[in-house]
Amino acid sequence: MQKENAPEQKASSLENMTNHQFRELIARSVGDRRAFLPTHLAIEMTNACNADCIMCPYSAQTRVKGVLRADKHALIIDKIKAWGAPINMITHAGLGDPLLDKRLEDKLVYEKTVFPNAQVIVYTNGGLLDEARARRLLASPVDVVSFSVNGFRKETYENVMKISRDTTFANIERFDALRREQPRRVRMAVSLVKTDLCSTEEIKEFVEYWRGKADDIILPQWISWGDYFEKPPVEDDAQIPCFYIWKTMMIDHDGTVKMCCEDYDSKYKMGNILEQDPNEIFNSARMMRQRGDQLRGDFSSPKICQGCSEAKTSARGFWLQAALYPTQPPVCGDGLAAAE
Repeated sequence: MQKENAPEQKASSLENMTNHQFRELIARSVGDRRAFLPTHLAIEMTNACNADCIMCPYSAQTRVKGVLRADKHALIIDKIKAWGAPINMITHAGLGDPLLDKRLEDKLVYEKTVFPNAQVIVYTNGGLLDEARARRLLASPVDVVSFSVNGFRKETYENVMKISRDTTFANIERFDALRREQPRRVRMAVSLVKTDLCSTEEIKEFVEYWRGKADDIILPQWISWGDYFEKPPVEDDAQIPCFYIWKTMMIDHDGTVKMCCEDYDSKYKMGNILEQDPNEIFNSARMMRQRGDQLRGDFSSPKICQGCSEAKTSARGFWLQAALYPTQPPVCGDGLAAAE
């Protein structure tokens, strides 16, 4: 009887830990290893967007707007494959909307050809998803389409996102109907980031409206985007090592690799994958020092890491389930629940 309850007791023990205790457990699990292979590619197809959401620093970016060329995209995918990284997820978001890339679907095909077991996810506001584009996207090997729908009532939605609520909702609903006709079901998610313009009652209306339509309804917190917005207060202020620097290679449309998705203007560049070997970037002295510093509880540099909400309680899910892949030996661990 005691043996049957052991996993449940272990999970409860982990949940009851403070963030400080949780960080110490991570440090013991990781040990001296600092060089790793990513499992997640986050590729920005473009940093241009048709919306201008109030919770996004899009209008504040100084980066030159552009679209990732197909030949450069293929070079990135080929380099990651040759490196041997065990990629199980490829996402497309960044600071722009991927639907502004007219060759998006061709690139998704290439990604699945090279990484057939990777889950491919496209994040979009849906404002540009007319019927023809919806059919093209559904004909591609995309696995998940996640719609950022940051309001439910017309006035709220349009004040938050600065695009037509009626057009976008019609686009998403048509996409939902079309995907249900396909032999291969593409998963659909909708998300809403609560702002001061969106009431708790409106969020309930949003959830009720999309229940039964979307596979996933997500209510993420309003992130600070580094130091652009004031960082939200959290109950337990101790930080947990950020999972992005262990599992994710974040690539801008021009090949720039950065440490964090919240670095919207790419101020903290790690290198450029079009010009460098991916291991030289992901396991540079700077990246390995960053991992070591965070394991010791030092989040002082760079500035965007100070008090980051992504490295607090929300980071626990990754560490409880993550399998880390050190460069030597090739595979290690099935998450902290197994390592405790």
